Amino acid sequence: MHSHVTKVVIHFLLKHELKYWILLEPQKQTTENYNEALMKVDAEMILKVSICEFLKIHLGKGMNIVFKCDGCKLNYSNQLGHKCLMMDDEEKLDKYFNVALTTFNLKHIAIDFVQDNKKLLKFITEEFFDSLDESYITDFVRKLY
Repeated sequence: MHSHVTKVVIHFLLKHELKYWILLEPQKQTTENYNEALMKVDAEMILKVSICEFLKIHLGKGMNIVFKCDGCKLNYSNQLGHKCLMMDDEEKLDKYFNVALTTFNLKHIAIDFVQDNKKLLKFITEEFFDSLDESYITDFVRKLY
């Protein structure tokens, strides 16, 4: 179960900041033809997975920024002094997930997301963002990490 803070942060990132940058970006792009046979539901699922993948990439970068091992910094000789060896990924996420979110450059995520999904620009709408579920996105990103 996620903390209330995580839900609030993810909600703000997805429904406000990232939404703003992503909806702004297609106006700068040349629109390409999208696959007429692609159903809206399929397109939205592809876009949701794509957002999660981009968030995962930036989560990894953010975790590298915020997770610093004292044992490595101070060159401890024993392994017990290295939290990088003693913590598994789940523990790292529990402890540093919210802080790592603060390192995200949402404008870059939006530009990359739109660039990667040019053929689906028609489906990147306010309605699409309204359908995003913070818990689903958080769980998916954590599983990808």
